[in-house]
Amino acid sequence: SYIGLNARDNGVGNVEIARMKSAAEPRFAHTRPINVLGAAASTKTIATGAITVTASYHTVDTEAAAATDDLDTINGGATGDIIVIVPANAARTVVAKHGTGNLNLSAGVDFTMDEDDDFLMLLLIGAVWQEIGRSENHA
Repeated sequence: SYIGLNARDNGVGNVEIARMKSAAEPRFAHTRPINVLGAAASTKTIATGAITVTASYHTVDTEAAAATDDLDTINGGATGDIIVIVPANAARTVVAKHGTGNLNLSAGVDFTMDEDDDFLMLLLIGAVWQEIGRSENHA
């Protein structure tokens, strides 16, 4: 026997991983939905260390086009939301800060995004954005 999982959009911005079809045909049920924010992607500019997300994918720019800026806090979202953020410009470095605001990053260390193809994937649990994964792609 095996457990098969599939993902599909259920039409209200959630991705359904699996469900119990019926007693006659039991299937694994995932009890915590994974939400995909439905709004269009946009660029968010850091303001006093924070951004507010409205979609599942955002580019992030530094405040006042500074050469580097810290991202301490991500506002918005609900438990189960998944987001991906990337720097808006390779000439401006975004540093996601572990534990300064509401980011809990892998191994407890900050993540410096200094290439426009670096990215950070996060899952919101309660009020804390937990790192799922990152990619640091140097040219």
